[in-house]
Parts: sequence; C-alpha cells; structure tokens
Amino acid sequence: MSKLLLFIGENEQFDKDTVVQQIRKIVGVRNDKEGNFIGSVFEAEYAVNNESYIVRLSDDLETITVDGIDDNSLDFVLQLKTLLMIPLQVVDMDYSFHLELANVNSLVQLKEEIRKGV
Repeated sequence: MSKLLLFIGENEQFDKDTVVQQIRKIVGVRNDKEGNFIGSVFEAEYAVNNESYIVRLSDDLETITVDGIDDNSLDFVLQLKTLLMIPLQVVDMDYSFHLELANVNSLVQLKEEIRKGV
C-alpha cells in the first residue's frame, strides 16, 4: 500500500503535542495511542467511508505518514493542514510528486497537483 509523507522541511520537527492534539480533532480518528513504537511516537486509525487508514508521527518528529493515496487519505491531509496552520509538504512513497500545500485548498486542487507530478 502506498503512503503519503507529510513534513515541514528538511530536518524540521513537528511539535508532538500540537500534532497529536490536532489529529485527535479530526472526525473519524480513533484508537489513537502515544508511546515508543517501532519508528513512531503516535499512531491512530482514521476511519471514513467504510475504509481505514493508519496515521503515524515518526519518532524523530520529522514526518507524519498516512496510509493510502485516495480521496479519503488526501482529505485527511487537507484537514490536518488546516488544523496545524503551518507550511506542509507532501510526497508519496514513490516520490512521484512533491507538493507544497500552502496554496492547496481543495481535494480537486490537490488531486490536480498530484496528477501533474513533481
């Protein structure tokens, strides 16, 4: 399964408490837990439209991963971008695109930017 990687910039860290707090605000987030997991300090499930996605904050606090690249996971990214109110970038695991999300405000727009590629 493909994943989306969200980050601020090279070697820039998220504030763990802020990220966790904002992810928990998103409707559909459940089974969230903090701890020292393999490669992450926070994990949650995002369930919407009979689909389920795992969201993780990396243990170095530099990336947030979201399972899948479909409308639901992309919508999660947009919701989180709005809640965090910081400049975010997103890439997929294959690096077929790398986008700055500052001026992306809709699912249609995000999908169009992804279609264009890097």
